[in-house]
Amino acid sequence: MSLIGYIDILTESCISGWAADESDFGRQVFVDVLINTLLVASIRAGVFRHDLRQAGIGDGCKSFQFDARPYLQPGHNDIEVRHAGTELPVERGQGRLIGTNRGGAALIAQTEGTGPVLAHIHVPKCAGTSFRVLLEGCFGSRHICLYTDDTYFVYSEDTLRDHLLRDPAPRVFSSHHVRTFPRRLAGREMLYVTFLRDPVQQFVSYMTHVQKHYSGITSQTLLESLPPDAPRLTLREFARWLLTQDRDIPFRENHNVNFFARHNAPAGADYLQAAKAALSGFFFVGIADRMDQSMDKLRALALAAGLEFPMDPIPTVNTSGELRGDLSWIDPADEVGALLLRSVEQDRQLYDWAAARLEATGQSPRNRLELSAGLA
Repeated sequence: MSLIGYIDILTESCISGWAADESDFGRQVFVDVLINTLLVASIRAGVFRHDLRQAGIGDGCKSFQFDARPYLQPGHNDIEVRHAGTELPVERGQGRLIGTNRGGAALIAQTEGTGPVLAHIHVPKCAGTSFRVLLEGCFGSRHICLYTDDTYFVYSEDTLRDHLLRDPAPRVFSSHHVRTFPRRLAGREMLYVTFLRDPVQQFVSYMTHVQKHYSGITSQTLLESLPPDAPRLTLREFARWLLTQDRDIPFRENHNVNFFARHNAPAGADYLQAAKAALSGFFFVGIADRMDQSMDKLRALALAAGLEFPMDPIPTVNTSGELRGDLSWIDPADEVGALLLRSVEQDRQLYDWAAARLEATGQSPRNRLELSAGLA
């Protein structure tokens, strides 16, 4: 017998998760709920979840849910969820609730961290600002922005860990500057979410955004990576300048592959394959060009995993499409167009891979389940 499981939600009104016997997925298992060391319920882990079946956890009928409110005493209540008949806790199955005289309670702590962190990895010009605004509206002070005024800055894992240890309240963050993707930080599971965009459209959007907001750019490193007369150039002239630089600047070549691989891949690695490997471990990779479809699938995935997530439509903000003008030069027969198309060849392959993956499966939280089950 090899018992595995995971608690997705631990609140007064909803203790939910899954449990199974890894050595025999056909065997029915139970979990025990203890409040203040007293056994109050044994629950069959037999409810179907599609994501569990996709993750290879038997037939998927391995989840459970329990309302603890009738059993809570006024004041602090220590909670533990164990595999039935053992002293083995289900992962993330320990915490503390505060009972009230009305039978209500509020979650105030968990033994390790305070639950998973939704980590929004904001790739420039991939609808990330719109997604960030949606998260801010839903989570308020529980969402934090980890942006700096340095285009080349990258957070170290130690710095991110310090952020989460110093203030465990946030549930979500957004950042341009996170480029390594550990599964856990500060005792908390990291659920990475990002969006990719057609790389040619992304490249054009980068230029029009710069032209629209050039006078307000305060990042010296970004200004040094742009032509000094950027607002007065045609897009073809702007593109020629970017694509013919002999130094590494944003969007000169395969921006997205470099974004996910440069700080994450071993020396000499194939960056395209390294980027795919990094994104394979994400909770969700959406396609900005298919935002409605992506958001529907992300909401369903979050619901299946027991995560709080906004149901509101994503807003449209930070656009600059009115500056696009004539794009007929984006053609392999045009000198600059050919440079651009060659410069995004690997980004195109990464985008096509992510789009096919979204279309084929909607993406399953397999990696998350493998982590929590000890399979990763």
